[in-house]
Amino acid sequence: MDDKIATCALTGIIHESKSFQSQSITPRALAIASELITMGADRNLIVQKLFYNKPVGALQLWGRVLANLKTDENATLSHSVIQGSDFEETKTDEQELLCAVEDLIAHAPESKAVALLYPKGETTCAIVHTSHANIDLRKKLYRIKAHGNKNFVKCEFENTKNEEIIETIRTLIAHE
Repeated sequence: MDDKIATCALTGIIHESKSFQSQSITPRALAIASELITMGADRNLIVQKLFYNKPVGALQLWGRVLANLKTDENATLSHSVIQGSDFEETKTDEQELLCAVEDLIAHAPESKAVALLYPKGETTCAIVHTSHANIDLRKKLYRIKAHGNKNFVKCEFENTKNEEIIETIRTLIAHE
């Protein structure tokens, strides 16, 4: 294995483990990463390309997400509402929100979940993310036709006010 292939393999490990910060990282993964570095994998290049290369528009959108961030008193849900104009003014789209929600849950550990609401055509979309092992968002939010995986789901609402969407998500997550 040459240094380029080792770098590619290490990129996958670093990406999936969020630079070795994920709770799912194992001693075996760390040993493999160590061996890849020994083979010439360029960890610094990987970290730079994966985590420190955000376009200005994505950073501006992230700022708007943070400026609108609210957390309920029980820390069940942190949420932010993004306007269509936020996408237009920052020249971004919903793809940048996917990165933002992952970063947000990593930096808001007191919340059980994070939800970002944004307009998409005639509907309002919600992306919801959790890092709590005992919360399965697919099960908790099945009534609102959420699709995704245990930790990350997306759902759409027609003719529903943002406050009602947030309250519905909060109630379903809090429900045992």
